[in-house]
Amino acid sequence: MISLKRLLVAAVGAAFAVLAVAGTAAADPPLPDSGTLTWSVPVAGE
Repeated sequence: MISLKRLLVAAVGAAFAVLAVAGTAAADPPLPDSGTLTWSVPVAGE
């Protein structure tokens, strides 16, 4: 029972770590992209 609970805690911890890394990777590229889009729109408008 204890080892099963420990395994569950480890699995949840690993899932959180993967989500954190994936979230950081997913959140990082859009920042420069949206900045590029924001800059491209005014230039195209002018």
